[in-house]
Amino acid sequence: MENIHALTRGTMEVVGQTVRDYPSIPTTEEMKFRLTLEFEELREKAVAMGLERTFMHIAMKSVHKNIYTANKLAGLDDINADLTSKNLNEAIDSLFTDTNIVDLVEVLDAALDQRVVASGTDLCFGFQHVIPDGDEAVFVSNMSKFDMERDIALKGVDAYAQNGITTYIETRGEYHIIKRAEDGKYLKSLNYSPVDLRNLVGINEPAED
Repeated sequence: MENIHALTRGTMEVVGQTVRDYPSIPTTEEMKFRLTLEFEELREKAVAMGLERTFMHIAMKSVHKNIYTANKLAGLDDINADLTSKNLNEAIDSLFTDTNIVDLVEVLDAALDQRVVASGTDLCFGFQHVIPDGDEAVFVSNMSKFDMERDIALKGVDAYAQNGITTYIETRGEYHIIKRAEDGKYLKSLNYSPVDLRNLVGINEPAED
């Protein structure tokens, strides 16, 4: 358990919030509360960065996608979805503003608050003792997204091309990184190994299809 967990545990116990000592599923109300806290802290960071309106547009992206999906399922054309999305965007633009003024102190404050809230969520789910092993597993998985052999990266570029995705290779140090030409986002290597955290939460068998 990290020091931040020990400190946060003290606060949670004072205010009567449940701390679990092994991976467990909290109540629905507890999970809703944790989500609310995490969203609020992220929004505060956006405000401190002077990007509140941008943050709200980012937060609404999944809503826009669901609007189009719902329209297709209902057999409606995209005109309805376009209108709904347009109205949502106009509402955000009228309610929120990007000041583009960065307050470093407030950004730091928000970052620290996020750490506390995130550690509180760990404690709520009983993850505090498995976080270190989880961090290492995620790091190993993330690094497998990059190739140390250029030939493998070139094969990855070909594979993406077959799916209609134009990419290029950027070499940084000993790693060859596949990036999407459209926006420079790095994409996964053919040798990517997804992280498996089941054993950390007490699940030893693969989930059934």
